[in-house]
Amino acid sequence: MEVETLCNRGMADLHLMNAALRDDDPAFELGSFSTVQVSPDECSTFEVTFSPQAGVVSKVAAIIDCDDDDGCPEEVSLRGEGMAAR
Repeated sequence: MEVETLCNRGMADLHLMNAALRDDDPAFELGSFSTVQVSPDECSTFEVTFSPQAGVVSKVAAIIDCDDDDGCPEEVSLRGEGMAAR
């Protein structure tokens, strides 16, 4: 499990609305935001769970939607590689 952090560098509250995978990839699962209202200079986190198949490289983008027309939707690239079984 990995934790991704989103920070508000603006001057007003940021409201996070949704996080979803751009394409269906069963290797990745997104958790919910730790907080949906992010004040200036504050951050929110969400968990990314990776359950790989052995020897397979998985790549997908997480799309973060919010109420900032200048910064959303935001795209976060996710990549993971399953270790080959021995």
